[in-house]
Amino acid sequence: MKKTWQKYHSFKKQLIELDSLYKQLKKRRKIVPPPEPTGNKSVDLYHHFSHYTNIIHIKLIHQLNLLISGINAQNPEAASMVRSCIETIGALAHMVRKINKKMTNHEEVWEILYVATMGQNTKTMSGKTTFSKAPQIFHSADYVREVNKLLNAQLTAIGSKNKDYILESYDFFSEFTHPNYLALEPYWGIIDGKMVYQKDIACMREDEVGQILLTITPLILVYEMVMRKAEKIEEHFFKLEKSK
Repeated sequence: MKKTWQKYHSFKKQLIELDSLYKQLKKRRKIVPPPEPTGNKSVDLYHHFSHYTNIIHIKLIHQLNLLISGINAQNPEAASMVRSCIETIGALAHMVRKINKKMTNHEEVWEILYVATMGQNTKTMSGKTTFSKAPQIFHSADYVREVNKLLNAQLTAIGSKNKDYILESYDFFSEFTHPNYLALEPYWGIIDGKMVYQKDIACMREDEVGQILLTITPLILVYEMVMRKAEKIEEHFFKLEKSK
């Protein structure tokens, strides 16, 4: 990490903050397997929701680990991990909103969680699906819009006019995920009038690091807010299970 600070000294404070937030998140939730399902959907909501929340948290921790490792290795491909983090955080935010609206309809909540946990994309390029009985999953664009709406609300609260920041960032980092123009741009450049290929694996520019940090840090703070809401839902379903 110290080598990274020296390389990207303008963002030392933000790099330290990202590392600290990541370490806090690893301890943020104790991952305990929920009880075995009983077959009674009202009783099993706690099992189902806890399982979903657990795997989202584990997934985000892994993604942040890859992101930080990529920054430390000065690997420009780390940028594509930001897109994954946006979608993962958005997934939990989307489920929290949908479930909050249906708290008393246990059958519908169970179905929402089933789709979120077991769904697949049935609209494939090949026209074929992997699992014939798995439902169509929620669209990732809905996840992205959800987290954008949450961050917009936070920005409005502090008087910022920087709306749709996450949508713009998602578009930006999607270019690094797919081999379009922007994804190729870090690997070459014109230096002193000559075309130069960036053959060194450690070729992440400082502006790219800045773009990552200015996106991922607010996202982690939004995730913390969403997780608190998720844990309130989890507590509600736990009490429901115990009352049956």
